[in-house]
Amino acid sequence: DGSNGKVVLNGGVNVTTADVAASNGTIHIVDRVLLPSIVDTAVGYKDGAAEFKTLVTAVTAADLGATLSGPGTLTVFAPTDAAFAALKTSLGDTKWNALLADKTKLARVLKYHVLGSVAFAKDVKSGQVDTLAGATDKLTLSVAAGQVTVTDAATPAGGKPASVVLADLPTSNGVIHVIDRVLVPANLGL
Repeated sequence: DGSNGKVVLNGGVNVTTADVAASNGTIHIVDRVLLPSIVDTAVGYKDGAAEFKTLVTAVTAADLGATLSGPGTLTVFAPTDAAFAALKTSLGDTKWNALLADKTKLARVLKYHVLGSVAFAKDVKSGQVDTLAGATDKLTLSVAAGQVTVTDAATPAGGKPASVVLADLPTSNGVIHVIDRVLVPANLGL
């Protein structure tokens, strides 16, 4: 930023001490840890078991990049590429391609994975939560023996909810929990 003689990074991280000489360069001391946004984390994430290429492509197609990259406090239940592949198989190519081509439906599905506040795994309580998809698109979170599961509107009675397989990936604008299934809101028309 550089206004008023201060250097500010990412809209809120202040350089408190600049130009500290080091043996291999210069250090600038900041007052907070610099973290990537939710989208930047998803773009670069690959741990050998999980990647988010399909999620990132869908976020771009639905024009939600700014929403998930901007300032805020969000929790994203991020389906892996394997979770999207399973949804594609269950829908079939025709319905899958129709979902990807319908920006409104795709945005609703993606927003259904996002809470408007930060919820680290230790803070999650069992019960219904609102999503960015709208007041009628709620998720049910369950916590048992430290394991968080997420039930969506499409989970049949007695069906398997999505499991949080990796919790608490911190980002500059919230937290990501990796899940093993794509969440689908009610009455999507697929």
